[in-house]
Amino acid sequence: MSTLVGLDTQRGDQLTVEAMPFDNTLNLDPSSPPVAAPSKKPDDMLSMEYLKKNPVLLWGSVGGGVLLISV
Repeated sequence: MSTLVGLDTQRGDQLTVEAMPFDNTLNLDPSSPPVAAPSKKPDDMLSMEYLKKNPVLLWGSVGGGVLLISV
């Protein structure tokens, strides 16, 4: 193990381990959790309305389907 980190006691190397407390100065008040942005459900991402709003995704899906069928 000592050769793995290059520790050589004949050379005078020492390894010191100290316990230090965690820095908790950035902790928020636990009674007020952060508000998360509403996430899209996976079903919404595959709906026709979502695909109609994103024509690149629609045509990419159609092209991918055509490639799968033609192989």
